[in-house]
Amino acid sequence: MMPRRRVLILFVVILLTITAVPPSRVTAARTGPNRTINPSGQIFKIDEFTYRVAFKLSDGVEVLLLRGAFELLYYYQHHHPTISKHHISATFGFYYAKSALGRTLIRSAEVDRVAFYPMWSSFNGQTYDWLDTGPALQLNDTLVDGQMIGTRPMITNKPLSRYLPSFGGIFVFEGLTIRLRDGSSIQVSESPIIIELEKESSKKNPEGSIEGMNANLSYESSARLMTLTIPSGSATGIITADMLIAVSLAGIGIAGLVVFILHRTNRIQVSLDWIRETVQSNRQEPEPDE
Repeated sequence: MMPRRRVLILFVVILLTITAVPPSRVTAARTGPNRTINPSGQIFKIDEFTYRVAFKLSDGVEVLLLRGAFELLYYYQHHHPTISKHHISATFGFYYAKSALGRTLIRSAEVDRVAFYPMWSSFNGQTYDWLDTGPALQLNDTLVDGQMIGTRPMITNKPLSRYLPSFGGIFVFEGLTIRLRDGSSIQVSESPIIIELEKESSKKNPEGSIEGMNANLSYESSARLMTLTIPSGSATGIITADMLIAVSLAGIGIAGLVVFILHRTNRIQVSLDWIRETVQSNRQEPEPDE
């Protein structure tokens, strides 16, 4: 009789527990410690690359740098496997070169317009861009030192595959003017500067090129870096002056540190009475009558 009562009590406890605690709802599945799969869709990063575009003066000094980071993203909807999208994420910033003392080598960099257009190719061999559609991002003012901007437009919602043979973007600079420290201004190019940055999925490094190059400019392109040389302007003076000042200050600091260490270890005796007398005499010196 007792075993039956125990079984009955256990059954009642289990039944009450089940009815009191509602079943949990599963909304996502985890494939790793910090990765959650959304039940409605998932974003995959297919490829990425970084690139730099440097502007140099005729003396070889770099004064302006464009640094960009690009990602090719694929959005897949689980409940609609035939609907998928590709996005290009582009983030880039502008930076002024600085001297040894931290001073910028230029006063400002101004543009009539700088625009970014996504570019990609499909498996049917056709290349696409937004030059006729319009820019995904555009600036019409001064390029501020350290300024960062970005965009993530959808480029296609009918991909033949989640992988694209190539992707990148086109930068168009119009009316780029650089103002130097001495007050002079340099118009980089009279015609628009069109820079194409592209990475193929089969290659490790991206490539950069310039379309419709102005005859006054020259450029060199390598893995992840393009250098444009402006045929005028010089910033050697401020670099040399600040370097001399920095070296002099460093020398004075090192010499003072050595003297202080030797004085503290009683290897030399440094009298500071003359400094105190000079300071006191300056304080006691009467002000001139007006």
